[in-house]
Amino acid sequence: MPQKTYQAFGLHIQSDILLSALEEIECDLSDVDIFFLREGGITRQTHLADPEIDVRADAQYFHWKAVGAFLIRDAKTVLIQPHEDISDHLVSQPLLGLVMSVLLEQRGLLSLHASAVSYSGQNFLFIGDKGAGKSTTAMSLIAAGAIPLSDDLVPVEVSSFGQPHLHPSFPTTKLFPDSEKALQFQSGVSGKQVHPHSTKRQLQLGRQPMNGPQKIDRIFVLERSQNTTKLSASILPAHQAFDAIRHNCFLSRCGEQQLGQAHQIAHLRRCGALIANVPIMTMHIPEDLDRLHEIPEFMSQLLAG
Repeated sequence: MPQKTYQAFGLHIQSDILLSALEEIECDLSDVDIFFLREGGITRQTHLADPEIDVRADAQYFHWKAVGAFLIRDAKTVLIQPHEDISDHLVSQPLLGLVMSVLLEQRGLLSLHASAVSYSGQNFLFIGDKGAGKSTTAMSLIAAGAIPLSDDLVPVEVSSFGQPHLHPSFPTTKLFPDSEKALQFQSGVSGKQVHPHSTKRQLQLGRQPMNGPQKIDRIFVLERSQNTTKLSASILPAHQAFDAIRHNCFLSRCGEQQLGQAHQIAHLRRCGALIANVPIMTMHIPEDLDRLHEIPEFMSQLLAG
């Protein structure tokens, strides 16, 4: 398959792997920021875990039994060796997720496990533990007219001065069937199963994300519980906000110290700068999916208040 060039995360990506979720573009070779290259001989003979994640300062290796091997050779190059008969769609899932998050970290960005939307003129990030409803909450707003910015991986650029901003990715999301049913999408959305052993589907949204860096107005740490009867939100104290941001960075899966001491220091500074410039709020949401329609109204009231 000939190489194609795509745009996502504020970068130009040339890839041997078909990335159907991304926007295909034309650009000169000199303008390409990242290369995804098929390469043989990178898969190791033995693996101690699934997935196998071996992140070091000089190179970063990833392996999934159901997908294949990935090697980040430098901040511009990812080598990929899919297992036999594995589709590009399946390869793209970890490639544009965990693998890409580490590559973006090396490029000086903070890779958050989050969903991001633009709603009523403000840009929100939703973070939280697995099952907290990040994508579902974001999609409840998108169904009410919000613009998708990024789902699952949200790269944030934090400088010493000024407002932190995120780089939009591509208009897809991943939802379990119960969330998809509760949101009642009927048009403008097509879906594909994420993995043969998962019930989640990757939905291709009809609305394109905004182009260029986008400011971040608020970050919500989602707390989803069957004991929650009413939507509520409150500002988190700085020390709790700092812990929440660190916990919801992709790098926490790999070990913050694994890329070296200099990177760890820079990473922690970026976390600190983010909470110093953006309000971090905890948001309690009911577990009942039939109440998703309440979220847009609640957010509108929060903005008005």
